[in-house]
Amino acid sequence: GVPFVHDGTLYIYATLQNKPDTDDVHLFRSSDLKTWSESVAVRGENERLYNTSVCRDGSGRFIMAIETNDRRWPAFTIRFAESTDLIHWRKLPIDEALYGTDRYTACPSIRWIDGYFAMVCLEMPRGKTLDARPGQPGWWFEEFAARSKDLLHWELAAANPIIAPEPDGSENINTSDIDFCEFGGKTIIYYAWGSQTGDEYLSHAVYEGSEEAFLRAWFTR
Repeated sequence: GVPFVHDGTLYIYATLQNKPDTDDVHLFRSSDLKTWSESVAVRGENERLYNTSVCRDGSGRFIMAIETNDRRWPAFTIRFAESTDLIHWRKLPIDEALYGTDRYTACPSIRWIDGYFAMVCLEMPRGKTLDARPGQPGWWFEEFAARSKDLLHWELAAANPIIAPEPDGSENINTSDIDFCEFGGKTIIYYAWGSQTGDEYLSHAVYEGSEEAFLRAWFTR
């Protein structure tokens, strides 16, 4: 799940661990961390939904990036939804908002900065899709960023990969599920590393600068 705080309320968006063939994004919200309400934020459409991320754009609209296994494209693809209140969401049509239909793109983390949606996703730069299998050269996972003004036309970041497994093998073949926040003037980054077959560990990194500086650095050569 992913947390998002707005006007004194914590909103947590999560999907089921044991998934039916079609599942939804669920919302849990609380203003005191004691009393919680639950509702469905986004309903799946003949698909399984996985990781999500939420940001607020320059107009005050909230945008959710959603990982889906929609069978029209290689697993996985990123779709989007919009909301004005963080409770009621409208899934955006694919001719308005879509990312990663030609390759594996998973675990989105999205932000708004300088008139762009900046998003980092897990990719398989050596294999492109899950046709690769454990032990094959394509079974390798790195974090790649991109930005867009309209959620449909995307520009890959000059600094890619944002995070990749250490070449000495200490992080196996995977650096996934990135998220980050600013604390004490630095950007604290959390991610998972491991095998993508069950051996997974949590780790963190630090960018010596603000979150805005971190995001801008993605697109600086």
